[in-house]
Amino acid sequence: MRTIFLALLAAGLAPAQTLNLSHDLVSNGIASANMTPNQPALDSRPLIEAAIAYSQKNGVTTITADPGAYYFLTLHSNLTHVLLSTVSNLTIDLQNSDLYFEMPGHGAILCESCTGVTFQNFTVDYINLPFTQVTVTSVNSANRTIEFTPMDGYAQPSTFDNGLAANGGDSFVGFIFRNGVPITQTGRMPVNTPVTGSTIAFTGDDPWTTSGAVSAIQPGDIFVYTDRGGPHTFHFDNAVNCTVHNVAIYSGGGMGLSFPGGINTTVDHVEIIPRPGTTRLISTDADGIHGTFAGPNNSITNNIVKRTGDDALAYDAPWVATISANPNGSSITVQRYSTVELPIGASLRSSIPTRKPSSERRTWCRRRPRSRVRA
Repeated sequence: MRTIFLALLAAGLAPAQTLNLSHDLVSNGIASANMTPNQPALDSRPLIEAAIAYSQKNGVTTITADPGAYYFLTLHSNLTHVLLSTVSNLTIDLQNSDLYFEMPGHGAILCESCTGVTFQNFTVDYINLPFTQVTVTSVNSANRTIEFTPMDGYAQPSTFDNGLAANGGDSFVGFIFRNGVPITQTGRMPVNTPVTGSTIAFTGDDPWTTSGAVSAIQPGDIFVYTDRGGPHTFHFDNAVNCTVHNVAIYSGGGMGLSFPGGINTTVDHVEIIPRPGTTRLISTDADGIHGTFAGPNNSITNNIVKRTGDDALAYDAPWVATISANPNGSSITVQRYSTVELPIGASLRSSIPTRKPSSERRTWCRRRPRSRVRA
């Protein structure tokens, strides 16, 4: 009987496998307040980070929250609002909640060297958008300028004059829309900054900003002006066995969802689109979903990407190393080119270029105009 009692007592002391952010933070001594939904003045960033740290120490495998709106008002670092570093074997299921992040030009969520982490059932947006929209009132094609009036609910273009990106490197570009659709005569149009008064001047030698292209713009068109740059909205860095499921991303100064160096990454039922129920004409300022330096066995399925400022879906997997010395028996010396993991037993294929006489060489690439916004 005593043995059974001790076993039951030990079982009673075991931590719960699920932690509810909206109810369990105070009772478990994790924070002084619970992450209550629909409280715009409550900063959810330190609360969810404290819950993640607690989960890793106490065997919690699922973090959830009551449905609602949550606001992330401060940064963990200059790179991101929320940081998960070396987190493993955790599911974050926010039950179709809406997450709002304060500072554009900085990432929303960064998952760094994570293993077996799943994010699901929530939306991501910025409180202050990294773009604005104005109505064209007149066009001067000879000077490559337009006059504009601000649209209700959107910032003045001059708001972006100092840049939003965390470490600089902002790219100020825009797109012309007519009747809700990008016009075919223009694409991504670089803008001269600072923006003065109600005039926007185009710059550069892009084919989309020639006088001929500008002459296609008409009064009444909408110009979407973006401050592109900064860390990406939802970013995985060298993650293994991580999943993003049923997540919508409505804005971002950089890419929407990126996973450089990802191995066994699953991206399923992700939407990167302009926020429904608004007059927004674009979603993210740069790419939608991008796997760069990608590792093996990544899966991208059942996703919708609309109106991004660059590629809807981009995927690349360059070489992991270059040969720096001649082979010596069964050993070869290489210089790492990326941070993609090289597991023991992995198969590698080497490529040794050969040069042909100049009469036999051919060039298979050419420069092309910068891409247009995705319709």
